[in-house]
Amino acid sequence: MGETIIETPMALRARFLESMAYKDILLDYFASGSRWISALKPRLTDAMYEPTAPMGERLRDQEPVFDAANVLRFGTDLLYLVSKSGNELGAKWLQSAAPDRQV
Repeated sequence: MGETIIETPMALRARFLESMAYKDILLDYFASGSRWISALKPRLTDAMYEPTAPMGERLRDQEPVFDAANVLRFGTDLLYLVSKSGNELGAKWLQSAAPDRQV
């Protein structure tokens, strides 16, 4: 988002440490002057998921989770998709992290 890198809090346990694969790239951007923020890593306990709920409603709002694919930049606004990989609490965290943007 502009000069800011946002490291996302993944909802899938298998992707929990995914950003470690490109940590050197993030560090390079940070060293060159980019702002780097990271949401707190979620615990991803069993209580976070409701497997019997309809698709798109299986994530509970216990802690913020979302993936970069949940967010689309549209001019100065950010469009956020609540889905199986991002919850409403994730949108609220993003709003607090980007107060100059409409989420």
